[in-house]
Amino acid sequence: METIRLYELKTKFEMVREIESIKTGNAKEVFDKVLKDLFNPFQESFFVIFFNAKNQVLGFQELFKGGLTSSAVDIPTLLKSVLLANAVSFIVAHNHPSGEVTPSPQDKAVTEKIKTASETVGLNLFDHLVFSDKDYFSFAENSIL
Repeated sequence: METIRLYELKTKFEMVREIESIKTGNAKEVFDKVLKDLFNPFQESFFVIFFNAKNQVLGFQELFKGGLTSSAVDIPTLLKSVLLANAVSFIVAHNHPSGEVTPSPQDKAVTEKIKTASETVGLNLFDHLVFSDKDYFSFAENSIL
């Protein structure tokens, strides 16, 4: 059994409260309330936030972990997690340990694949955020999505 310290529990509780208050499509709010605190300068991680039909947050999951320069994204696993959460929409996000938030060609390609696959099964990808501890890049805000 995993031991959770009181301060960790408080931090997790506060994060849940912040996640639940997120409004769909507001990349700055997602970054400010959740993502900047999850930045890891040593490992790339890929996250998903789930939304219901009323655009209310259903949950949040760290789905994949990688190394310093990449994280493999398995699209069937991603879509399965969205469907199992009973979500109809979602936001994906990943950090760049380098601190540079400009999306790579691989980031752009996987975003397009996620969008296409999502539409095929009737799901809506709201946004893909690339973030550091100080800044973020939103595919939706930059009209790439």
